[in-house]
Amino acid sequence: MEYKNKEYNLCVDSVINHVFALLPLYEDNGMTDELRYKINFASTQIHTLFNICKNKNVHATAYYLDLISHLEMLKIAENHSDMRKSVLKICALLSELKVGEDNA
Repeated sequence: MEYKNKEYNLCVDSVINHVFALLPLYEDNGMTDELRYKINFASTQIHTLFNICKNKNVHATAYYLDLISHLEMLKIAENHSDMRKSVLKICALLSELKVGEDNA
């Protein structure tokens, strides 16, 4: 399936929102089974997003490694600071995946 730029950017925004939503869950209750599930779901969304990514070379970059590394850091975060850093970094990196608007 080929996504138009606007649709693709909406997908990116949706994943960013899911990742950002992890932070208040951690702030309220720490690491819980529910939060682990949501982290795994966000991880699946990110991997799926990379499969439909407009920039096909992104898998071969340090960018991809950085994003996936921060995603793994979420799973082992031991404090609020670690969780916050990784969530914000992932959101910033995902924002870079957005593409220009369609001309049609």
